Amino acid sequence: MRLPPRDGKERAKEQSDRHSAAVGSSLPVDTIQDILRIAHTLDPRPLFIKYAETRFLWEILDMGEDTDIVKKVKTLVSAWVQVSASTQSYSSGQSLTVNETEDNITRVVESVGRQPYEPDKLVSGFAIFRMKQRDDGPDWITLNDHGWPDPNDPHDLTPQTAVFVALSDLCYENGFFMDLKSGQDVCLDTKEDIVYPPKGGGLGVAFWLRL
Repeated sequence: MRLPPRDGKERAKEQSDRHSAAVGSSLPVDTIQDILRIAHTLDPRPLFIKYAETRFLWEILDMGEDTDIVKKVKTLVSAWVQVSASTQSYSSGQSLTVNETEDNITRVVESVGRQPYEPDKLVSGFAIFRMKQRDDGPDWITLNDHGWPDPNDPHDLTPQTAVFVALSDLCYENGFFMDLKSGQDVCLDTKEDIVYPPKGGGLGVAFWLRL
């Protein structure tokens, strides 16, 4: 569905307010900055280069396999999972972005209304993304029929929750659906109906939970 700019911004304000309780700030600052520095140098995965004219919301960047950047993203995702009310902070002792007493899993469960269905294999996949500039006019769009599936297994129809971590500040002006400061994260059901602006360039890490 396409929305003119004024309607799109009004809808975006509503969804930002709705998701404000799903925002967290509990990740290691140094890891965020390390990933951001490398992310600026990465090209999109070959699929996104081959179909560059396709109206994707984002491009998944090519991290390669078993590279330093892959290890850093795994560290970031692990840090997010480890932050809970019982541990009080990330166990490595690294400085966190804001809050050392969040419970990320509880926040996600309250946000999407589901419990983890494979708690021992909670994370199903991860990626670095860059929001993609659209060249088809100023309208905002919704792609609720596509959602945000795990790009590593896009045909998996099992309910999932996506977590988006801002590497750079994310906002409407660089293609994201709400404002996030660098280091903040937001979670949402991958099938939720979200409206997106036509801009691009915002960088983040996304990972998917079996929840």
